[in-house]
Amino acid sequence: MKKIYLALMCMAGLAIVTACGGGNASKNNTEAPADGEAAQEQVAEQGKAFEDMNGVEKCAEILKQNFNLTLADIQPDIEFTEQTEGYDHFDGNITPSATAVYQKKDGTAFTEDEYKAWVGKIYEQTKKLSQDGKNVEGAAYVETAAEAMKEKSLDDAIRLHEWSFRKDGKFYTVYTHNQDGIKSPYADVTIALGIQKKFEDAIEDADKAMR
Repeated sequence: MKKIYLALMCMAGLAIVTACGGGNASKNNTEAPADGEAAQEQVAEQGKAFEDMNGVEKCAEILKQNFNLTLADIQPDIEFTEQTEGYDHFDGNITPSATAVYQKKDGTAFTEDEYKAWVGKIYEQTKKLSQDGKNVEGAAYVETAAEAMKEKSLDDAIRLHEWSFRKDGKFYTVYTHNQDGIKSPYADVTIALGIQKKFEDAIEDADKAMR
């Protein structure tokens, strides 16, 4: 989970700097894409501001406007509840980022097969979304552009809890987890704008831009 929080913090920091007129951030291609802002404007035109939506509505809006996906496209094919105790089970922001958390109705943890089937469903959806027709490693934790574009298998995506895909020239990253060792087990997924360059370089750029 640390990598997710660091990555999202890095992207959030860069987005803030860009909004404030930071010159470096605008050159690094790590800011929020324009279509996220367009999504917010479109929602406002429909009579409900994005910030006034609940978590489910925000998640659905980001999925629709940025990925042409529905909630049904990312949900598990088992009985689940949207009443996730202790967690904000759905969320979205115009970075863009969409998060969903699922608990089984019987309160038990996802089995290994159930979790693999669910991740596989999302993996196939993002493969279709990809401009390259494949899911890839992404730019954050590799050294070269060739490594970033290396296809990532479903088995590796499940084992490492993440994969990336390219859309409109940008890397997007998917994070999934099976939180099965806790009192109220759940599985979660986040689809978010990824880091467009090596993680350490992105952090350094963000640090310089915020000085």
